[in-house]
Amino acid sequence: MVHLKTGLIGYPLKNSLSPEIFKIFGKLTGFRISYSLKETRENNLAAVLKRLRGSGWTGVNITLPLKEAVTDFLPPPRRGTALPREVFGIGAANTLKFSKTGITGINTDAIALADA
Repeated sequence: MVHLKTGLIGYPLKNSLSPEIFKIFGKLTGFRISYSLKETRENNLAAVLKRLRGSGWTGVNITLPLKEAVTDFLPPPRRGTALPREVFGIGAANTLKFSKTGITGINTDAIALADA
């Protein structure tokens, strides 16, 4: 069974429905998802991302006011890679994926709007 260790960062998060949504998603897909809320402000964003990535998190969702600030932690776009260009063109990301080689950003809001 796949285990995803993930969550939501931003501030404030007290009204977030994300943990319940991902609990349902896990049941529907068979993924084991540990989803946590991590209240984070911009002044400690770098430390939080480093700590989460270092402790085995798969990635995070980002909410306001950090969607723009997280782009500072992403590599610049490269030729032939559409998603980073999308993130940098908009200047915001709402999802980060952690890997051994770095962090990838996606803006699923933009993808959903384009698909609509």
